[in-house]
Amino acid sequence: MQPALLLLFVVTPIPLGVLLRLAAVFLPALVAFVLWERVYRRKWQQQIAGDWRPVDGRFDEGQVVEMRKGRSDVTAGYEIWLTYRYNVDGREYQADGVKNDLYNREYKSKEEAEAALSRLANQVITVRVRPDNPKRSRVLDEDLRSFIGER
Repeated sequence: MQPALLLLFVVTPIPLGVLLRLAAVFLPALVAFVLWERVYRRKWQQQIAGDWRPVDGRFDEGQVVEMRKGRSDVTAGYEIWLTYRYNVDGREYQADGVKNDLYNREYKSKEEAEAALSRLANQVITVRVRPDNPKRSRVLDEDLRSFIGER
């Protein structure tokens, strides 16, 4: 491209109608993505895993993680992150957050998160294992009600 032609692309304003059409497409997509990540993804994963094979497992120590709002120093809340181990047909597996999801749960205060972590760490739990692939697993909130109470 010629430098003058390139400059034409840089300084040419985008018409308002085009900007509005782009916003009409991308804004709902952004809202849908945020809703999926914040609200529906966990519910969907828990629903799917509800029919998986239940096996005994055990949480590891875990940790409380402070969640921040964007790049600011403002605390948005706290999460507990727990890895867990389980056995299927004599073979041990570990959910480490890489291939398998670790168990996480959100809390508003650090004290509430630490109390939940102390109730769950090193506990024997029910792990739901995918029938066709025992490396895939989930710990369901409903299976932990005796530890974490109703929410």
